[in-house]
Amino acid sequence: MTLVLYILSGKEVGRVERFEQREVLIGRAEGADLHLPHPGISRRHARLVRQSEQSVLLQDLDSTSGTFLDGERVPRVLLSDGAIFRLADIELRLRIETLAPPTSGPAQAEADEVVLEGDWEQGAPGPAAVRPAAAPEPPKRPTTPIPVPTQPPELSPLEEARRAHRKAKPTPGGKPVLQYAHTAGDSGWARGDLAQRPGWQRGLIGLIALALLAALAYGSFQLTQGLREARQQPDVSEAP
Repeated sequence: MTLVLYILSGKEVGRVERFEQREVLIGRAEGADLHLPHPGISRRHARLVRQSEQSVLLQDLDSTSGTFLDGERVPRVLLSDGAIFRLADIELRLRIETLAPPTSGPAQAEADEVVLEGDWEQGAPGPAAVRPAAAPEPPKRPTTPIPVPTQPPELSPLEEARRAHRKAKPTPGGKPVLQYAHTAGDSGWARGDLAQRPGWQRGLIGLIALALLAALAYGSFQLTQGLREARQQPDVSEAP
């Protein structure tokens, strides 16, 4: 009977060891039958002892990280063919061979025996499916968009004046010349926006306004003085 151990995790995943002796010592020590150089493995971690043609005893040798089967820590347990156990965080699989391996390809038999469970099976590449080639699509004719004529919206006189102000043309000196749109009702010297008139006209209008205010004030002052003098003069009709 031959005991075959497959390492399923850790840095040595995929390693396969075969043992013909009755007892197999597993540990980190150099003299161990199955040497596992891992910091979580004790020097003498566990041992396998053949009990019969169908069972092997797994015994923990007071290791620090422990021996586990199905997620539970066990001091000793009987293993059957195909059992998976764990030493610290390294998983191993046990196979019990009662017959000699075929002479046609022992290496191929060992390679076929290593089955990595979990994500290892999901990551294995599979045969690519052969798909029939799709029929080529006929070429599409390019479509040219037809321009739709649009009419500019109607603008108010004030909006036209603002647009003309934005489109002021620069003079040779570099200063822009403001262009204003002429609207109906803005003709005449006293009509239109005062801010759009030249500076001398605005100054003249200011002086005229000040003169009118001064004349009004002077007239009020003279009227007040006349009323006071009229009240202070004695009535001639009442004299004896």
